[in-house]
Amino acid sequence: MIFSSQEEVTKYYKNYARCMGFGVSKISSKNGDDGKRYFTLGCSRARSYVSNSKNLLKPNPITKSQCKARVNVCVSLDGTVTISRVSLEHNHELSPSKSRYFRCNKNLDPHIKRRLELNDRAGINVSRNFRSMVVQANGYDNLTFGEKDCRNYIDKLRRLRLGIGDAEAIRNYFVGMQRKK
Repeated sequence: MIFSSQEEVTKYYKNYARCMGFGVSKISSKNGDDGKRYFTLGCSRARSYVSNSKNLLKPNPITKSQCKARVNVCVSLDGTVTISRVSLEHNHELSPSKSRYFRCNKNLDPHIKRRLELNDRAGINVSRNFRSMVVQANGYDNLTFGEKDCRNYIDKLRRLRLGIGDAEAIRNYFVGMQRKK
């Protein structure tokens, strides 16, 4: 198969993965000697897992299973993107009904982010805001994000938002730093 951009290939494979019930991650990428670029998209359970849990009695659950499902892609010099090799065999169960919970399938669209931001400034709490989006989308299954994603986005906005006197304090800090030099 031939595509016009890397984003198009990635979108196509993620859509296939969402329908089949597995997550997608970029496994590798490299520049070839011939000037071409190569990258591999694969199942999110593709690599081996090494636990970095500090407590040996409570190790992190192993989700990696060395799955061999992947797509090798070649980006030629003229910009065309070609799928060179495909492997579709998984060594774990697939769950299409739960595919919306995978990290690669979760995204907040810009209009959703704007709506969350406006409702937060208006004083509407996140749970009511999320429930209205669920009703608008005709159910939880039709959303590409969860309530926790909304809460994390709002928390990030609140931390970045400047309050009364914050801009002046930042300015005074930088003026003081300039005087020290």
